[in-house]
Amino acid sequence: MLESCIPVYWGNPEVGKDFNSNSFIQVNRYANYEAAIERIIELDKNEDQYLQMAMQPCFQDNQLPQEFSNESLEAFFDFVVSDMKTKPPVAASTVKASLHKLQLFKGKIQNSIYHRLGIHTGFR
Repeated sequence: MLESCIPVYWGNPEVGKDFNSNSFIQVNRYANYEAAIERIIELDKNEDQYLQMAMQPCFQDNQLPQEFSNESLEAFFDFVVSDMKTKPPVAASTVKASLHKLQLFKGKIQNSIYHRLGIHTGFR
């Protein structure tokens, strides 16, 4: 995935719908923790297997899922922000702080996706 590392993931078993399950170690695919640890050790000892997994594209079919596109992310955040505007705020400063946090979060997600895809934006 990033920088030829192999993430170890333990979470939603449906992660393979968006991400290439061959590009990371999905702990809940193994019978138990010991089996997952054995796989990690095996990859650490076998450079060919390690590189084969590390070089896998992070997304299914090497395609960015539609939910992660700029348009989808912008629509999601626009919805969140407009929804916040329709509800009376607890305090004006809370709303401003939340909007600022959402903008920062949106930027982090976009930067993360661009980085994963090898797209460089801004100044170098």
